[in-house]
Amino acid sequence: MTRPIILANTCGFACVVLTQTPHLTTKLEKKIRIQEEIEKDIPFDGNPCNYDKFTHPQPKTSKDGRRVSDMKCEEYSWHYWAYVTEKKRYDAECAKILGNRRTQIYGGMAVKPGDFPHMGAVGWRLPNDTLTFLCGSSLISPKFALTAAHCRAAIKKVYQDRDKPYLVRFGSVYIGNDADQGVPVDINIARFLVFPEYLEHPKWKYNDIALIELELEVHIIPNMRPACLWNGDLGNNWSANITGWGTTPSGLPSNYLIYAQVDYFDKETCKRYVNHRRNRNWEKGLIEHQFCAGKLNGSADTCQGDSGGPLQIRQPMPMGIPGEIDYVVGVTSFGIACGYPYLPSVYINVTSFLCWIEKTVWPEERNDFCM
Repeated sequence: MTRPIILANTCGFACVVLTQTPHLTTKLEKKIRIQEEIEKDIPFDGNPCNYDKFTHPQPKTSKDGRRVSDMKCEEYSWHYWAYVTEKKRYDAECAKILGNRRTQIYGGMAVKPGDFPHMGAVGWRLPNDTLTFLCGSSLISPKFALTAAHCRAAIKKVYQDRDKPYLVRFGSVYIGNDADQGVPVDINIARFLVFPEYLEHPKWKYNDIALIELELEVHIIPNMRPACLWNGDLGNNWSANITGWGTTPSGLPSNYLIYAQVDYFDKETCKRYVNHRRNRNWEKGLIEHQFCAGKLNGSADTCQGDSGGPLQIRQPMPMGIPGEIDYVVGVTSFGIACGYPYLPSVYINVTSFLCWIEKTVWPEERNDFCM
């Protein structure tokens, strides 16, 4: 006996009726449905070389029994893939006009757009009207970035008369002043929202997480798009990527975004290596919303300037969309030292703060997990 298992008005795509059991819906079928929906005939605006004005079908994602952050992860992934698909179509038409394709080349090597596209550099405006970048952040919605609470006062270590950060720079792996490296997008900060239980002290080590509300929304494109938020158990024996513009082994900050792979340390191992460094700002040592990651030999670590940036794992895109996306597992909080053996850095566990994040970033959404 056969029975339909998908209804076109509930799945959100150009659906087909399948038979037998739901597990027969393969990833390939999902990709076909998504592609068909995105590639529906949408008229050009008169100039196919003007691809800043795409319109595309809106996703329909089911909210029942799911976290708000999971639903938003799918929504933003859809918008990204719709942009990529439409841009290819516009480029093909534009090439007929221009006679060739536009490419991005830097230093003889092809620059792949979209590497860690959620990364944002948190900047302060100095008295001489220049910018300095002292923290990292992760774009998690078009209007919000995730960072560390202590970044709010990071500038006071250098400039006592400066206060809160001024802007976040997105869309470029280079944060220097060389115009040849591309034009980044700077968006002013509307509000810097620290977690309510964080003590306003730059050296305080607990609840070290904050949200940056941007004055303008980020337009989702391949080199600027939100990351997803991890909401499961941490488990054991896994690796992740750390990213930032912090201090390099030479002792100098990097204008280029750099990344490294680090290993997760289970709680007991972490405590064994770091709890002997407890002090009045970290009097309890490692607690539930913190974890360690690094390399035992000190070969990879976060350092000054990396605070607030993400520790992330790369996973397949949701909804069967081709490609991969980063899930932010942790926020870089502090390290005992930079790249020393047996002294891993400490990160804030994002899952522990999901309810606060979801209620702040998406207050209009019904949230059955956070009452």
